[in-house]
Formats: sequence, structure tokens, C-alpha cells
Amino acid sequence: MPQSPEFGTRREDALSRLAPSLLDGIPNDDEGEFEGNQDRNHNERHLERVGRYAKHKGDDHPKSTRGESQSDVCRKLQPTDSSHAETPIPWSAHIPSATEDGESSLARQTHETRQLPAHAGAETPVGKGATGKRRRGRRRKARSMGRYPFLSATDAYLRFVRPYIAESTFAVRRRGLRYLARTFEDLGARGSVRTTNPARFGEAEIGALVSWMRERRLGLDYQAKLTVHLRALLTFIGNPILDRVKASKIVRLPGRAEKPIHVKDDAWYEDAMRRLEGLSNWGGTAIRFALAFYYHTGLRVKELRLARLSDLDSIRWTLTIEHPKGEGVWASAGERIAIFPSLRPHVLDYLDARAQRLRDLGLDPEKLEPLIPSDRGMYYSEAGWRRRRLKTFGQAGIERTNFRVLRPTFAQRLKDRGAQIEAVSKALRHSSTATTERFYARIRTERAWDDLERLWEAPTVRVNSP
Repeated sequence: MPQSPEFGTRREDALSRLAPSLLDGIPNDDEGEFEGNQDRNHNERHLERVGRYAKHKGDDHPKSTRGESQSDVCRKLQPTDSSHAETPIPWSAHIPSATEDGESSLARQTHETRQLPAHAGAETPVGKGATGKRRRGRRRKARSMGRYPFLSATDAYLRFVRPYIAESTFAVRRRGLRYLARTFEDLGARGSVRTTNPARFGEAEIGALVSWMRERRLGLDYQAKLTVHLRALLTFIGNPILDRVKASKIVRLPGRAEKPIHVKDDAWYEDAMRRLEGLSNWGGTAIRFALAFYYHTGLRVKELRLARLSDLDSIRWTLTIEHPKGEGVWASAGERIAIFPSLRPHVLDYLDARAQRLRDLGLDPEKLEPLIPSDRGMYYSEAGWRRRRLKTFGQAGIERTNFRVLRPTFAQRLKDRGAQIEAVSKALRHSSTATTERFYARIRTERAWDDLERLWEAPTVRVNSP
């Protein structure tokens, strides 16, 4: 996540919008000093109020009260008339905050009503007016977290991270955190957890979540993904429980398992291209070109969807990637990929069909920017491109297949033909070969055993020294 100048300020603002009950238990180092200052200020304000009351009663206050306790001062100023006697309010009954100047009543403090004798109109130390009823200060209401504290914390976290992540990433995190919110509500209803407030999560709550995921037989990858989402939320609100659990090894957190790489073979590709060739509409032409391009280059789906006509160089046979993954954050645009000779005829056929279609629509093919224009001559949106694929595949009788599967297909095809993993990783524009081997291409098990068998059975040559 980028550390922009307002990053810390935005996080503090987001945390301050959470209800105080969410952040209960988080220590405040300045709390003791703050209370001490309040007590000192309260004492000074109380002595000032006592002096004003004495002046109102006609007492010039000739005797100094320095060194006397506040309870003694109050006792000296108490009226002697038994018909107008009242019980003074001890100084310790006040809280360290005042209301208006000259008023002895304080905010957030309630007392029983002091009723004056009939026809008594003089003010008293405990109120104003003839009634003697104390004017009560308004109690400040704290915003409540309601019944769903996990959702409240989730909303604050999502508002904070929204400007820094892509739309697709934001949608994945939102779905995962809301799924976790429903899960913890269910666990709380069953009594499996002590609290559903993420700021108060401990080992018991994490252990209950891990047990619940295993009981539901969720996939290891999905368990690990939910744990990542939960860690992001807990880190945002300042709860390090996952780190403590991992360090203490009390609960074994789920990790990502090595899963098989799903790819398409050459037979599937040739059959799909033949079926798409039978469609005479623009959707069939655009999807056929995209299928061939993804299969031969391993591009990400959006990298071709947002490509411009000027990004394609039909002389050097390259395509410039202007919208890579992590655009504007950790990836830079402008990297070029090669277009293999087996793909070039498909590109030329598509460019001719594109020009003819745009001329029929009264548009200039050279001035229209998108390489694959929609029916309105604009870039396809993510949802629009997905609908176009599903509709065209359905018309051609092709099984529902995501274009994303063609990226590991490209990588695995190269690896099966003997390409080095470093070269495959470079073609996919990965920063590490570990990502390539884990998710896109690795030596197949049967291929590994064939190579090992050949080495095992090879005769050993011994050279006897003379």
C-alpha cells in the first residue's frame, strides 16, 4: 500500500470515526496526565465560584481561605438561618468540568432537586430562580457500534483503503470481510466466541474461526485468503492477535497449498477457433481474435481489453502494454511483448475486419483509439467484455471458459517444450520465478519422472586409471 503524505492522517480520521466502544481496551499513554491536569483546573475553578457566591451574599470575605480545605470554606459560607438552611454540595461531588461562567452547576452531573421554602426568591449555591431546581447539563451521547461491530470496523477500513487499490481488489476484500462478518455473528450466536468486536479478538476468537473453516471443509486457498483479509482489518484497527497466535503456535493458521495448474491443450484451442470461425457477426470476429491473442501471448485479460490501436506495431510485431497489473502503484507501463509468427495472420485478418466494420458505422478506423472497440466504438468495460465472451461462446457451442485460463496455458506450453523457467517468468513479467512456478508453469509430474527414469537407467561409465 503506498505511503502518501495524507496516508497517516486518513487512517487517524477513519479510526476516529469508529465508535469508542470499538476501541475499548487500546491503551492511552496520556490518560493519567490528562486526569491530573483536570483535577488541578477543577480546584481553581471551585475556589473562584465560592468567592463569587460569598460576594453575592454581602460577605466581603475578609478572612483568607488560603490553606483551608474546600469543605471548610463551604461550611463557613453556609447560611445560619434555619428556615433557609440547605445542605452544601461537597466539592468532591463535582466532576472536572464547568458549564457557564458564574453557574455552580456542572455538566454531566445530576443531583436531587433542592426545593426552597415558599416565596423564597433568592438564588442558592445549587441553582437559579425561585424553584431551586437544578439545571442539568446535556449528556453527550457516544455513537454506538450497534449490534454489528465487525461490519462497522469493516466499513471504516474499506473507506480508508478504497483510493489505494484497484476496483477488482476492493471488491474481493469487501466480499471476504463481509463473509467473515456473517461468520463471526453466527459464532457469537452459538456462544463459540466471547465477542464479535474485532478490536477485542483474542486467541479464542481466532481458534474458533479456524475450527469453523475446517468443519465447513473450505479449501486451503480460500482459508488462507480469508485469513489475509482478517489480518488487514486487525492491523488497521491496531489488534496484533494474528501475529501473537502465529508466534506462539497455539493455533495453526491455514496456508496456501500447492494446487494443480489448470490449462487448455492444443486440441481445445483448435476446436474453439474452428467454432468461432463459423460466426459471421462482430462478436465472433472480436472474440476469435482475442482467443488467439491470449493463447499466443499470455496477456492478462484487461491488458488486451484496454489496448490501443497505436500500441500494436505490425512492422516490428510487438504490442506495448499500457495498462499492466499494479498500474500506477508498483508496475510501470510501456513494456513490449513479442507477437509470434503463428499469431500474425490472425492479427492481419482482424485488422481488416475491424476497418470494414468501422467504415460501415461511418467511423474512421485509423482515428478510433480502442484496438477492440465495442458496438459504440468505445473500450469494453470489464463486465461488458465478460458478457461478450459468454454470449459468443454460447452461440458457438463452446464450454464456459474464462480468458484467464489462457495465461497459465501459454506458460505451461512453453515449459513443456523445454523453456527455462526464467524465460517463462520474464515473458509473464513476473518479478520472481517463485510466482511463475506456483501458479502458472512448473514441470509436470509425469515429465519429471520420465527425466528421472532416463537418468536412473543411464549406464554408468567408469574410467580405470592405469
